[in-house]
Amino acid sequence: MRQVRMEMQWFAQDWDGADRRQEVRRHWERLLNRAEFLDDRDRMFLEMAAAQRGQVSRLALLTGRPETSLRRQMRTIARRLLGPELRAMIERPESFTNFEKACLREHIVRGRPLVEVAEGFGVSMYRVRKTVASGRAKAKEWTTEKK
Repeated sequence: MRQVRMEMQWFAQDWDGADRRQEVRRHWERLLNRAEFLDDRDRMFLEMAAAQRGQVSRLALLTGRPETSLRRQMRTIARRLLGPELRAMIERPESFTNFEKACLREHIVRGRPLVEVAEGFGVSMYRVRKTVASGRAKAKEWTTEKK
């Protein structure tokens, strides 16, 4: 049960008993469904964490890495997968161009620096930065419109 409380910190929510367990399960399902957008290393880490039922202490023993490092990595992955940009791309893909989707996926979801994304696509960093900014604006507009 200790891990359930720890997991809830990742999602910054406050629930009671059975609702908490159901919501944690939903969040894990959401994370695992969106894991396809991650690079291989982060996807394997997320799957390992799910296999250990989210118990970072057990995962730390298996990998030999400090718990704090693993918790930070899990929070970062959860934040990227549950962010408004990816959510908007999944629910309204027609709103984004293919290049916007690719830039948002590489920079925001996979956490790559703008320079690396620009080099990978063979375009200027300025173009990638503008594309990411326009994609974020579309996602923000969509999320505020949805509320």
